[in-house]
Amino acid sequence: MTTPAGFEPDDIYCVLCHAPAAGPCATCRALICADCSVLTGGAVKTVAVCTRCHGQGRGVVGWRAWAQVSWPWLVGFGVLALVAWWLATR
Repeated sequence: MTTPAGFEPDDIYCVLCHAPAAGPCATCRALICADCSVLTGGAVKTVAVCTRCHGQGRGVVGWRAWAQVSWPWLVGFGVLALVAWWLATR
């Protein structure tokens, strides 16, 4: 099967606005243009995520990403340590 002259496949266009894509989203890997992306990240690593992922909070990288995952564990271990200390002093 041959393609007509001048035909460009749809996969090089932004999935949100169908403009020419600049690159993939760092989170969902969908092709996005510069207008539909948000630069996010820390001091060392800056990534571009699509506006859908950014709106859902999935474009977080670096220490902020680990803090969202680890703080419930740290609070849980702190409560367990407090209960163990309280039981040991009774």
